[in-house]
Amino acid sequence: MKTQTIGALAVAALIVAAGAAWLASTPRTAAPDPRQRPALVPDLASKGASIRRVTVRQGDAVTTLERAGDRWVVASKGGYPASESAVRDLLRSIDGATVADVKTSNPEFYPRLGVEDPAAPGAASTGVVIEGEGATPIASIIVGKAESGAQSSDDSVGRFARRAGEAASLLVRGLGQVRSDTQHYLDRDIGAIENERVMAAGVSGAPGGAYTVSRASAEDTAFTLTPMPEGRSLKDQFVLTRLANVMAFMTLDDVLPAGGVFGEGEIAEGTPTITAELRTFDGLVVRIRTTEKDAKTWAAFSAEATDGASAEIREEAARLNEKWSGWAYQLPAYKNEVLRGPLESLLAPAGSGADADAGTDALPGPVRIPAEAPPPGGQGPDGQPPDDQPPAQGGTPPGGE
Repeated sequence: MKTQTIGALAVAALIVAAGAAWLASTPRTAAPDPRQRPALVPDLASKGASIRRVTVRQGDAVTTLERAGDRWVVASKGGYPASESAVRDLLRSIDGATVADVKTSNPEFYPRLGVEDPAAPGAASTGVVIEGEGATPIASIIVGKAESGAQSSDDSVGRFARRAGEAASLLVRGLGQVRSDTQHYLDRDIGAIENERVMAAGVSGAPGGAYTVSRASAEDTAFTLTPMPEGRSLKDQFVLTRLANVMAFMTLDDVLPAGGVFGEGEIAEGTPTITAELRTFDGLVVRIRTTEKDAKTWAAFSAEATDGASAEIREEAARLNEKWSGWAYQLPAYKNEVLRGPLESLLAPAGSGADADAGTDALPGPVRIPAEAPPPGGQGPDGQPPDDQPPAQGGTPPGGE
């Protein structure tokens, strides 16, 4: 090889080595850290203890949540207890939202992102106003649509939002869907009576006369229907236990102050009602009085302890009455069918030759249904899985527990 060629190769090698050393010594630009993005609502967590009111609005639908002592209530439902987990999740989501990008400031384009005025007719946006003591403003945001076709490797798919009073719309991450429907924020759990406690259940006021299902002891695997029409048989082998176990999983679809349904205090005189009553072996009596109003069925609950019941049962009855007093509940349709069903609804059609044993309802082994179990079909009253599950464990959110 020629001397000139060898020299050229050596120079080239030195240049490559020097270039590699320069690249190695040059600091690289790091990918943006999601934790360094500005917060949608700065310092919300530090103000959590001072939050007293949260208003969620979409169009004419307005849900107002207020802090009452150590818990939250739905002020727009007469102060009914709120789902603590629903309020906590809302505030945590807003507190964790960060700004990934700045978008349009042109109001003409707001509807495309869903960040227009939430009070405007037909608005797709959802407004959230957070206030402190004396209606002191803490935050006001407008939540819009999710980013279409977004691919995010850091936290979550983006969602558009805007701080109320500011022109710029924003692409934020970490902000989940904000529900505006009031029912989502209600504490839907009415109460539960374990199946094994139930001694008897009856219905009065329904067409066809009163009837009762009962068993002599908790070990019995069959309930007896009284009266049992001569020559008739039961509709199916579970029809009696549906009534006996009706309080094993009891949730609401809606709630109103009882005065707006039943009249002030007790049910107004002359209001047609159907009453279901459950009695337990340990002396608890639960009455569920139902009536029709505006094409909806509403229920009022009450409890009492029988003579000779233990102090524990008397305390349980007092707790239940404190929870139920003053409220009328709209129950899922399948519960109303059980609570208001006439005697005939328990029976097979006359002359059908049904095989069910007349007068008894055999149970296939243990009949306990966990309080968190879904209703028949595995769905909640709105056709979706029940959303009143126990909240996930975690730290203290803005606004407290």
